[in-house]
Amino acid sequence: MTIDAAVRGSGVNMAATLDRAVPDGIVLSNGMRLSQITDAVGVISFNYQAGAVAELTIKAVDVGRVLSRGDLLREGTSLTYDGSAWQVAAVERDYLGGDIWLTFTVRSRLARRLRNMTGPDKATDVTPAQWITSKVKKAGGTALVEPGARRRTIAQKRNESVLDVIGNLASDTGVEWVEFGNKVFVGTPWWAFQGNTNLPTWNAFADGTVPDLSGLEVLGVNSRSSLDDRTNGAEASITVTAQGGSLVRPWHRVNLGRADRADNGIWLVRDVSFDTSGGAASISLQRPLKSSPKKGSQGTDSDGTSGELTPVAGSSYSDAPRPAGFRGRTVAQILNIWNNNRGGLNHTIYNGCLWYAQEVAGYPHIGANPHVLWPMVPAGSRKSSREVPPGAVLLYRNSNVGHATVYVGGGRVLSTDMNSAGGYAQGQWSVGPADAAERSFGSLLGWYMPW
Repeated sequence: MTIDAAVRGSGVNMAATLDRAVPDGIVLSNGMRLSQITDAVGVISFNYQAGAVAELTIKAVDVGRVLSRGDLLREGTSLTYDGSAWQVAAVERDYLGGDIWLTFTVRSRLARRLRNMTGPDKATDVTPAQWITSKVKKAGGTALVEPGARRRTIAQKRNESVLDVIGNLASDTGVEWVEFGNKVFVGTPWWAFQGNTNLPTWNAFADGTVPDLSGLEVLGVNSRSSLDDRTNGAEASITVTAQGGSLVRPWHRVNLGRADRADNGIWLVRDVSFDTSGGAASISLQRPLKSSPKKGSQGTDSDGTSGELTPVAGSSYSDAPRPAGFRGRTVAQILNIWNNNRGGLNHTIYNGCLWYAQEVAGYPHIGANPHVLWPMVPAGSRKSSREVPPGAVLLYRNSNVGHATVYVGGGRVLSTDMNSAGGYAQGQWSVGPADAAERSFGSLLGWYMPW
């Protein structure tokens, strides 16, 4: 995709250009372009983030159900776009008379394969870099991992995906991960900021002029620097044309000029989002502070000893991937809080379970009883499936106030009122089976993510 005409301000309608180019550039496995199988494609949205798999969303109106009858675009359908392989992960259907309004969630094929490569598996005396590189290669991709974390035993639990293990290893060693274009990058933001990924650097001027053919046309800039931020020297967000923003990915770099002296220079891209309905793309930037991978621990299990939590056999709960934009603590961080505060967070006050669950999960505190909170949660954040992302807060209807727990994966929850045997015991708290929690605390209303 070229950006010459758009970035040079030639008067070309950038939104219309992107809107036409994207459906024509999405090719199905049978060789047909998306634009050839339907002319009812609506807004196509793109979301690239550090710590999340690349994702695009396609909306379409299937007039007369022609597309559905053709059976050309369903879950599992392989696509190619921008030189990368993608796969339809989910389809939502809204029936309106004879038509169907469709929403396709499409994720990279590499991410889908890493998601489907589940345990149990165990490797001894390997570094995270060795383990990740081997697994990503097996899935058909390539990985670049910053060295530094020590050798260890890496245990992949039953039904735990490679993608989950990569996230846990990143959390344990204080690094982050980025996935796009059939590649996985794992390291500290500082490492990426120094250009070790060999990813592109884009020139941009804060005054809106375009530096050169490889430059971005900036529509707006907002920056913030603070001495109190322990991870970044500064953060910024820039708005660029959608045509230019469609080329930028996480851990690319932006060389900003014609701004305040403090803001001029190199920035690291963290998130990029844009869609075909408007002429702009949002890019978040950071200037990370110097850091290196931690040696890392071996994790802790439910009794605080070295090891990992084991999944509950026969559980009705399974682990879902964390959705893009998920804001909350990792499982390792949640368990660290629990293990480091045994007896210190024993909330037996009225409604203390919800305060506790929100606190350890890293969510904003919402002052309501659990069953009262449930209808207050925005519909987009309120889920009722048994496939739950670790770190989500589960809400139950129990007696007059309800109950809340935190899902930690493998069919287990962390609760303020459950003993080690998984039974109801007022005033005790531990990790136990999610099914036992439901039996103890009443019917499960569902789970929610921070909003």
